[in-house]
Amino acid sequence: MGKLRREIFRFKLAPIASDEAELNELVEDSFNYFLDKRHEVIFYDGVIDALKDLSTRYELGVLTNGNADINRLNIGEYFKFSVSSVDVQSNKPDKGHFQKALDLSGFSANEVLHIGDHQINDVIGAINTGMKAIWFNKEKVDWEQEYLKPEEISDWYNYEIIDEIA
Repeated sequence: MGKLRREIFRFKLAPIASDEAELNELVEDSFNYFLDKRHEVIFYDGVIDALKDLSTRYELGVLTNGNADINRLNIGEYFKFSVSSVDVQSNKPDKGHFQKALDLSGFSANEVLHIGDHQINDVIGAINTGMKAIWFNKEKVDWEQEYLKPEEISDWYNYEIIDEIA
């Protein structure tokens, strides 16, 4: 995704650059600005306390189609690993993320619980890999998939269901 974003910046900035060196600098400056903004995250209420608690009882990992860095977000200490689309050259719901998580964790799929907010990319992707799943449904929208609706949570203050499913 970073490569594509840089190419878009290159295409848009080419008309204003005086030469290739200036264009390269503009592209990198633009991409770095994008990454800085990408890391200006406002966490859901209660999520940091939940991560602190859960990380003492479970091995946690992050699977993202984006390019946010858990260490740059100051939450890396709670996770054993992070898998991005760059790492696996695919996007969820493709099995690449989920298989890499299994490889890094050493667990088998039936021992893993994936929590995600996207019905297809997270929940269906995890289920299709043989993992258990919980849907983080903050907006309390309807389940629109043909699969049986999984357990869900809508905030990070009430996450006891994780212990029941894990």
